[in-house]
Amino acid sequence: MHKASRQLPEDETLELLKRGDHGTLSVQGDDGYPYATPVNYIVVHDKVYLHSAPYGYKIQCLERNPKCCFSAIVSTRIIPEKITAAYESVILTGQAVFVEARAEKQAALEAFVTQKHPGYEEIGFQMIAKQIDKTAVLRLDPVALTGKAYRGCPPAGKKSHPQRCVRCGWLCSLNMQNRPGHLKVAVSYTHLTLPTILL
Repeated sequence: MHKASRQLPEDETLELLKRGDHGTLSVQGDDGYPYATPVNYIVVHDKVYLHSAPYGYKIQCLERNPKCCFSAIVSTRIIPEKITAAYESVILTGQAVFVEARAEKQAALEAFVTQKHPGYEEIGFQMIAKQIDKTAVLRLDPVALTGKAYRGCPPAGKKSHPQRCVRCGWLCSLNMQNRPGHLKVAVSYTHLTLPTILL
């Protein structure tokens, strides 16, 4: 990575990946052209899972060549006064595996419900029971996993610190407009302040 200071360690990269829910899956399309499609995803036992209809162009491409690249931008914000942007992102390079084992397939689909739709487990599990045989589940087995982040931290000694909303994980700045109803924690290089509710 060109700016090594922005590369995240593997454990932090995995935790960042778990916070997200949408990414882009890139595969090799016709005539050697790449084909990228937005997907939602889940992380179970440190593995990325996707679900899809069992047919379509994306599926055809992966059946021909399972090599793929998955990327997710977990958070981003513009920093006008610095003419730049803060971001947290992950890139996974590897192979897509069509999950055939029913237990693994069901566990992945149930994780989509329990993690992304809490409170709707009953109806979600009913849908799984009806659709599991009509649904493709893909597991992305990585050969490389890279996390990168620039969080807009000011130099040591500056009063303006980046802030993270503990409700949504969004990074925001003290000198930017606050997001109503969100809980944030001010972060410096050496300490955490008490959280405050933004009204």
